[in-house]
Amino acid sequence: MLCWINLKFHFSLLHLYFLGFRN
Repeated sequence: MLCWINLKFHFSLLHLYFLGFRN
C-alpha cells in the first residue's frame, strides 16, 4: 500500500514538472 502511495506521488511530481516545463 505504501508503495502505491509513493508511486502515485512520484507520478504526480513528474506530471507537475512536465507541466511547468511546457509553460
